[in-house]
Amino acid sequence: MISSHWIRDKKNNKAFTMLEIIVAVTILAIAFVGIMTHILTTQKGAQSTIEELKAIAYAADMIDRIKNSDYDKVKEYDKADDDKVFTDLGIDPKEEMKKIGGTDSSVGQMSGTKFKREVTVKEIEEKFNGGTSKPIKMKKVMVEVLWKVSNKDDKNNLVLRDVKITLQTLIRKLVN
Repeated sequence: MISSHWIRDKKNNKAFTMLEIIVAVTILAIAFVGIMTHILTTQKGAQSTIEELKAIAYAADMIDRIKNSDYDKVKEYDKADDDKVFTDLGIDPKEEMKKIGGTDSSVGQMSGTKFKREVTVKEIEEKFNGGTSKPIKMKKVMVEVLWKVSNKDDKNNLVLRDVKITLQTLIRKLVN
């Protein structure tokens, strides 16, 4: 015969059943998957932002070099690479690549990176004061940095996508 003492102890038992533990672990696992998915998505977005910032800095570097050069040394270009622009500005391309950690210059592409820089310079004239004043000659400088980003499509295939950042500025000859 079962003692009433044993039944009373069974009713006051505060332990978890196996079913409660399985339900709790399942809920935690589902929450963990959601959190990890969010973390991985955020990490990919951060990596993309870092790449864009590097590209902007790479383009700004060339714009600064051109702006700080003698106006007459800045020639007109149509998507020229680093080697051509550096040579025309009197900068040794191989020395520049060593300074930034590359081993050599490679047709407009910073050695050791996936970025490619292209420079376009066009001479323009702007008229001010409603066209009554003498036009001012300027050069429009456009620097594009291109690279490829890999993503997976719906079928989990790796797809390459072209990305481009463009910075522009105007320069003019200073008159004393």
